[in-house]
Amino acid sequence: MNFDNLPTSNITSGSHLTSTNTHEEQLMFINEGYAVEYSSISEPRKVISFIGPKEFALRTTSESEIITLTDVTLVGISKPNLKSLLREFEEVRQFYRVFKKKHLDKIAKNRNELKTFTSAERYISLLETYPWVKEIASPDDIQSYLNVPSGYYTKMCAVE
Repeated sequence: MNFDNLPTSNITSGSHLTSTNTHEEQLMFINEGYAVEYSSISEPRKVISFIGPKEFALRTTSESEIITLTDVTLVGISKPNLKSLLREFEEVRQFYRVFKKKHLDKIAKNRNELKTFTSAERYISLLETYPWVKEIASPDDIQSYLNVPSGYYTKMCAVE
């Protein structure tokens, strides 16, 4: 998907994409850069998913927040414009259904892996799904996503 001709916003690393009304009222597409989605109802924060370039930044729940891991170039489509496009064009409705399904499939895959995979299998899947994650995300975020104790992630990296 190419959004290069649409207006973009440059967002700095560590910014909350879901904490301001400006971003909350947009469908957000990360053209360049990386972000992480945290569950904001648990302490310490639990990583729900990682988001990379050329992906939509959709919140899994209303209690989650998306924070940039690097500087991000963001393409935003306002909710009123999106609603208008969805009403007007069947192609947009089809496109919206496809990327929404992709997002829901990503969540379902993560939940299934939490229930059925060993920690090592989840780690392998993480690296296959997000090959950039070790270079961009913190070890704490990775171990939170994997749902493993503090030292366990370090041991997995040592075996790699």
